[in-house]
Amino acid sequence: MTSISDEELAARCKTELPTTTCSYEALVQRHMERVYRIAYRVVGNKEDAEDIAQDVFLKVCLLYTSPSPRDRQK
Repeated sequence: MTSISDEELAARCKTELPTTTCSYEALVQRHMERVYRIAYRVVGNKEDAEDIAQDVFLKVCLLYTSPSPRDRQK
């Protein structure tokens, strides 16, 4: 899946989640190390950086599975 752009993976996540997680997992694999490194530089602690990285991707997942504001108005 590495040849698929982040934008395409994000679009797939919006339609696939929560039943299928392949696209989401690809995004996580692609960006987890970078997110972790940034968090580690900020907090300077391995465990806290891991927690922060997990929180980031949990929030991303929730954004993909939540209805958009436009959908909520219907």
